[in-house]
Amino acid sequence: MPSLRELQQRFYDALLLDDATALAGLVRTNGLDPEDRVDVYRNNARERFRKTLAADYPVILQLVGEQCLRGLARLYMREHPSRSGDLQSFGHEFAAFLAMRYGGGEYAYLADVARLESALTHLACVTSSTLGHAHPARAGAGAAGGLGFALLEFLGAESQPGVQVVAEAVGLEDAIAGADWVFTGEGSVDAQTVQGKTPFGVAQLARRHNVPVIVFGGRISPDASILHQHGVHELVVITPEGTPVEKALRDGPAALARATAEACRRLGSLNCGNR
Repeated sequence: MPSLRELQQRFYDALLLDDATALAGLVRTNGLDPEDRVDVYRNNARERFRKTLAADYPVILQLVGEQCLRGLARLYMREHPSRSGDLQSFGHEFAAFLAMRYGGGEYAYLADVARLESALTHLACVTSSTLGHAHPARAGAGAAGGLGFALLEFLGAESQPGVQVVAEAVGLEDAIAGADWVFTGEGSVDAQTVQGKTPFGVAQLARRHNVPVIVFGGRISPDASILHQHGVHELVVITPEGTPVEKALRDGPAALARATAEACRRLGSLNCGNR
């Protein structure tokens, strides 16, 4: 009879290394093929570890997709097996794993994303152990690169949408109410813009008064079309696709001026030439 240590090693080999012979003669059938019985544990282990990585690295999941993450989790399990009873420690080496796998290639940035996510998760854990609470998914927590989280948790601040505060301060809604068109913009416009960013907030105010909105962006993602459902009449990209970031930033003011002038000419009814 193998020792406990030997049994544990064989079970590990069967579950994570797919060694079909590791538990040969040690698993009862009871009407089910021994390998099928081991598969139940193997699949449960893989799914548990995959879900752990998905929960710890949600941005990585969004970037690579579920199928890719499933494959990465399987490889990661083999190379970095869990040595702790705490699943929170399972993904600690995931960034290093991604760096080894993708370093120097097109997807080298994934390791940096994973490092950032790991650091933010650690911050949330430390905050929870220090204060007894932590709500990293709370609205406004991600503002200003995470400064919102610190203000909300440690100083008891209250979160308000920035566009709402600025709009009230400058009387934006009154100005919109008497306008024919509203122009607004953002550096990068995508589906996340509807999650309370400035163009979305402006569009909501304009929609109350049935004023059409044009959104200008240095980059406009295809999924930004969702803004058409929220009062945005047109999306205008001001920078040609493929423009280097440095050039886009340097030429931004001139590019915006040209795009605005072209939009005004298309609209025809606006007398923008004297502005």
